[in-house]
Amino acid sequence: MYCQNCGKELPDKAERCVPCDRPPWAGSRYCCSCGAQTSVETRICVRCGFKRPRTMHIRIVGDRAVASAFCLKTDRWQDYLAFMHDAEAAAKSGRARDMNRFLRAALTCLFSHVEGIVNEIYEQKPIKAGRRGRAGLCEKAQAVAVAASQAAETPIPFVNFRLEKVLRDLVVHPGITKAFSDPRSGETHKDQEDVFKELDIETLRGLEQRVSPWLDAVCGALGAARFTDTRGELEKLTPIISALGKAEITEL
Repeated sequence: MYCQNCGKELPDKAERCVPCDRPPWAGSRYCCSCGAQTSVETRICVRCGFKRPRTMHIRIVGDRAVASAFCLKTDRWQDYLAFMHDAEAAAKSGRARDMNRFLRAALTCLFSHVEGIVNEIYEQKPIKAGRRGRAGLCEKAQAVAVAASQAAETPIPFVNFRLEKVLRDLVVHPGITKAFSDPRSGETHKDQEDVFKELDIETLRGLEQRVSPWLDAVCGALGAARFTDTRGELEKLTPIISALGKAEITEL
């Protein structure tokens, strides 16, 4: 990694840059991935293509320095867990309609979390899917799994979430029909009826148990962060923004 303030190369996870005596993330003049000179306005490094995610916002309001931290991919995982808790509570009390409502919300949140991580890795690393044209989630996830296996020097197999992805698409786009071949049942398509027949707590918990360890393994092998510690980032910033005025920090 490189100091974003002075551009010096540092050990991974370094908390302070010795040459400039500042936290390595307290700046925007250099790319943290390759050390090339950049600017606040530039989010994508012209040398290595690294895309700097925006997770914090600081503004001066009178005598106050207001800092906010956010990370949608992290929040979508927390959203998924919250909706699953609500779905299980509704199931226990016999509220079938509420349970289905929470399950649909949980399904979309889980795939939003998966897509956020896969897309971020796919854009930041030299990974390309084999399919020509625009790659979809499954193609990107397969390419990421291959890259992770090569980096870890041990197989990290692609997780099959074809059925759940089809159910997610049907929830997000009501009224469509999705091609889905199942040799066991002989069916070739799925529609909104299948959402109510096949989306249940067991299906989603099963997907979670397959996808979550896979995401951990992929992120570990490729040096990507699955979650962002927004509170931790704000706590690190507090001494700096306090010098600008009365500090006010918020997790969004």
